[in-house]
Amino acid sequence: MNGAFVFLLLASVALIDCLIGGTRLLFSLPAYGVLSAAGVLSLAFRPKTAANPACLLSTLLFSGYLLARAWFSPINYLARPDFFALLGALSVYLLTAFYIPGAKHRLLLIGGLLLLAALELFPGLLQFARGNEFMLFGFLRPAMDRRASGMFISPNHFAGFMETAGVLGLGATVWSRWPSWAKMLAGYLSLGCYVGVAISGSRGGYLSTLFSLLIFTVLSLRFIGRGERRDFRRAAVIAGLGLVLFLGCATALMTRSPLLQNRLSHLFAKEVRLYTWGAALSQFRVAPVFGTGAGTHLIYGRLFRRPQLQTDPVHAHGDYLELLAEYGLAGEALLVFFLWAHIANGLRSARRLPALLAGRGVFSNQIAVLFGALGAVAACLIHSIFDFNLHIPGNALLLAVVFGILANPEAESAGWSWPRLALPLLGAAIAILGLPALPGERFAEQARTALRDAKYERSIALAKKGMEHEKEDPWLPFYIGEANRALGSAAKNEMARFLFFDSAAEAYRDALKLFPEDEQILVGLARALNGIEEYDEAGKAYRAAAGWDPNLIAIHIFYAQGLRAAGRSAEAAEQYREARALENPPPYIEPRPPGPL
Repeated sequence: MNGAFVFLLLASVALIDCLIGGTRLLFSLPAYGVLSAAGVLSLAFRPKTAANPACLLSTLLFSGYLLARAWFSPINYLARPDFFALLGALSVYLLTAFYIPGAKHRLLLIGGLLLLAALELFPGLLQFARGNEFMLFGFLRPAMDRRASGMFISPNHFAGFMETAGVLGLGATVWSRWPSWAKMLAGYLSLGCYVGVAISGSRGGYLSTLFSLLIFTVLSLRFIGRGERRDFRRAAVIAGLGLVLFLGCATALMTRSPLLQNRLSHLFAKEVRLYTWGAALSQFRVAPVFGTGAGTHLIYGRLFRRPQLQTDPVHAHGDYLELLAEYGLAGEALLVFFLWAHIANGLRSARRLPALLAGRGVFSNQIAVLFGALGAVAACLIHSIFDFNLHIPGNALLLAVVFGILANPEAESAGWSWPRLALPLLGAAIAILGLPALPGERFAEQARTALRDAKYERSIALAKKGMEHEKEDPWLPFYIGEANRALGSAAKNEMARFLFFDSAAEAYRDALKLFPEDEQILVGLARALNGIEEYDEAGKAYRAAAGWDPNLIAIHIFYAQGLRAAGRSAEAAEQYREARALENPPPYIEPRPPGPL
């Protein structure tokens, strides 16, 4: 029956990765549905192994706290992606630890992940070679200047997946008992993963890949060092030459691409991440113990925006800092406990396995899985400094597999087995909470894409259908507001123009009831009010938007345009001056939140 759980787990990871990594809830819910079925199915089977108590305790405390904090976060809809991703990742973790315990089935799982990586590499190579935005299944991605992102939206998240699959495959290639043809195939697929990291242009991916390869090499040499000294010296020389050759070839090939050469030359350059990190630290100071709540970096990242960063700071570009800001010191401390328990258990097994495997030959499936998992954790530890891979559900599920392996690396019978009883409860929770959300999410996505394609009447109709199913999504009325405002701007008839702008203002107000801190909704409301010449009310909306995002240049420009339309030229000139001042900003002064969240 272990094979059935391998299939279900692979199906969930493949499904979510092919749907842009699950970065929108609509595209992650199907994978969570597969995991829900696996969780319910687990009721019919009793695992023969148990997992390490410290690992399980740390996982239950960490995930339990995150789930509770997400549930009680101030903006329910913003917290929802984190909440469901946690349910899904915890399901994957428990399935891996209890129901896929043997090295044989875990290697089968790794083989499936390597095939998925090959599928991810296919569009990545086309994106890099042709400079287009090609994606499978009709998805669109923003322009990336030839940087490969595979089936993900961001090259950084593509690199996060490929570096993890690559080192897992490397373990199978070097240490497994697979036949030669299978190990050769795994080697080629692993090499393809590292090609994917290279063409992603992800500097965080480059550093984390190097660190994971270093950890894998050290573990392998220590394992060989348990044997004869002559074998160790030979292996050390081969490993050193191989690593140097690999890095040399990779660097030589990458420098042939102007894009990748530029990424390499700016590997340690000062960049925008410093501004997002600064905003996250400012957010942390608002609620240092328990954080401001799941998903709230969208609000506080704007409030504490450094003027040098004008793109929307949805995430903090660092998993550790975003966790600290949203979940506080309590979440960070539990993360440290979680990491310590799993890494310590993995290293303990790495010390024990050579003695247990004595006399069985050099190669071992258990060693292959364990060393690959430890290398994958090493990559995660470094990459999470620079990017938010663990906020991408597809990558979060993949890392849950890795930590599930480390919780039970030797398929022991000693330890705890009772936490497996959480699996059917998790499956039931996903089904009960996730299924009702699907229709609203589907209509919201259709409304968004219709608005993007300038099909405004269709966007309004779809958003209204979505509101029949979903009462907490602020973007549904926002799409109605945006579509009506666009129709009002294009209307020739004065009465029609007024009606469209009035409908837009009403929709924006509905959105603000759900998300009063959002500057996009506030600016949309102000522009709609300008359209019906309610300039005083529009000014209040602009000032509220500037209160929540004081350093966004666009707000001051829109406000100036509205003031000029109202004939208030002196005030408009002042707003233009404020916008210009932000282009060469003075030293940053931290603002106060304009109201309670």
